[in-house]
Amino acid sequence: ALGRLRSALGPVPSQAVRQENHFLDTPAGKLRSARIALRLRAEEGRWFLTLKGPRVEGPGPLATRAEEELTLDARCAAEILAGTRDPLRELAPTVLVADARAALAGEPLVRLGSFQNERERLGPLALGALPARLVLELDRTTFPDGVAHELEVELPDGIEAVALEGELRALFARCALPWRPGE
Repeated sequence: ALGRLRSALGPVPSQAVRQENHFLDTPAGKLRSARIALRLRAEEGRWFLTLKGPRVEGPGPLATRAEEELTLDARCAAEILAGTRDPLRELAPTVLVADARAALAGEPLVRLGSFQNERERLGPLALGALPARLVLELDRTTFPDGVAHELEVELPDGIEAVALEGELRALFARCALPWRPGE
């Protein structure tokens, strides 16, 4: 499938990275119950703290999530993983951070689990009539019960979700790839 996708896109810049993802929540999963996710990711020696809000359905199979992300130094990341530093204090005080705090109701965060991911970034590229600002992120994630593949695209400002969906569907059709929305 990746070969068919690369052939359809032609020559585009690419970058392969390995990621290690750590998910933080209460033992009872209070953030998850509120449909909020808190992740600490290591990628190529850099650390990123990401808070994602509930999925908001868009047109067709597309969806959006409010997201706050911050680059951290290794010491701060280690303290978060050790449970000695509150990751929400590192993020700017936004509505999403306030929602996460409310969902936690004062309970401490713990690392619930981790997984490794191989990501290949393709782009920036133009897709059909869309400008050359898209980056396709192709993930291969290994879980204890199997391997999952995902394509993620961050929607740049000025590009409409409906236009992106149409171009992605056309690309998938050219590559004979099934179209399955993410969860």
